[in-house]
Amino acid sequence: MVNSQEWLNNNYPTKSEKKIEGTKKLLEGELILTDFPNLNKVFLANNKITKLVFINCPNVKEVNVYDNQITELEVSGLEQLEYLHCGNNQLNELDVSKNVWLKVLLCFPLEKLIGVEKLVKIKWIHGKNVVKQINDVHERKFEQLHSLFNDLQIASFNKDHELERKERKIRELKELLGKSKEEVIDYKLKAKESGLETLIQKLEVGRVQVRELQKFCQQLIRSRMNGNQDDIDSAEDKIETIKDDLIDGGIDVVDVQKFCRKCEDIAKLRVEQDKLCQERFEAKQEIVLPSLRNIWERMYGRL
Repeated sequence: MVNSQEWLNNNYPTKSEKKIEGTKKLLEGELILTDFPNLNKVFLANNKITKLVFINCPNVKEVNVYDNQITELEVSGLEQLEYLHCGNNQLNELDVSKNVWLKVLLCFPLEKLIGVEKLVKIKWIHGKNVVKQINDVHERKFEQLHSLFNDLQIASFNKDHELERKERKIRELKELLGKSKEEVIDYKLKAKESGLETLIQKLEVGRVQVRELQKFCQQLIRSRMNGNQDDIDSAEDKIETIKDDLIDGGIDVVDVQKFCRKCEDIAKLRVEQDKLCQERFEAKQEIVLPSLRNIWERMYGRL
C-alpha cells in the first residue's frame, strides 16, 4: 500500500497540473489537495483512501473517488464542480450546499445529503435516500410555488378591485361636475342608501331598527354641533342599545359596526342636507322681507 499524501507530493510537486490520475494506485490514508489553481479533474477511484479534502482548488469540475474507504469528503470549496462520483465508500453524509453547478452526483450508499435544495442544475443523481430527498425538496418547492401563485392571484384580484373602485370613483366625480351642492348631496345620499339597502337584506335587519338607528345618529350629530352633552350621551346610549340588540340577534360584531357606519354616513348627509335647505330658506327670507318693506313704504309711507 502507498501513503496517498506522499504519493501526491511526489508525483505532483509543482501543483500546476490540470489533472490528477491515481486510479488503482493502492493509495491509502488521508489525502488533502491544497493550492492546485489549475486543477480540473481528479481521478482516484479503486483505492483505500479514508479522507479527502480540497483546499483552494477553485477550478475543479470533475471528481471520481469511487470505491474507496472515505468517511469524510470535503468539497465545499469546489464551487465549479459539475461531476462527483463518490459511490461505494463509507460516507454517512455529504454537504453539497456550495456545489450549485453540480450536474451528476453518484453517492451510493449515503444516508444524508446536505444542501440538496441547492442543486438546481442536477441532471442525474443516484444514491440511497437521496432520490427521496430530491423528491421531497421538489414537492416543497412546488407547494411554495403554488402558494406564491395563489398569493399573486389574490394580489392581482385586489389590484383589479382597487382599480375598479378608482374608476368608479372617477365616473362619479365626472357625473358630479357642474352640479349644485344640493345635487351632489342628493347623489351621495342615494348611493349610500343603496349600499345600506344591500347590507340590510344580507343581514336581515328589521326596518324599525334601521329607522331608529338613523334617527339617533342624526340626533347625535346635531347634539355634537350644538355642544349639548346631555343630548350627546342620550343619543349614544340609544345607539349602543340598538347595537346590543343586533348582536344578541345573531349578527356578527364586524357586520354590526359596518351597518352602523353606513347609517352614520347617511345621517351626516341628511343633516348636511337639512342645514343647506335651512340656509337656502334664510337667504330667501333676507331677500323677500326687504322687498315687502319697500312695497309697504311706497303704499303707506315709512313706518
